[in-house]
Amino acid sequence: MLANISKEIKLLPDHLLKTPSVRLVQYMQSLQDIMEFKEKDADDEKVT
Repeated sequence: MLANISKEIKLLPDHLLKTPSVRLVQYMQSLQDIMEFKEKDADDEKVT
């Protein structure tokens, strides 16, 4: 769900992209991406 919101946010005008609420959503998406990467990396280490 957050990924879909993130895609839509990229379509917003520049002045809205700089608002605190939009920046928070972008930050949360970044954290989610990091967590998914760490989980995938941990799974890959278990396989080898």
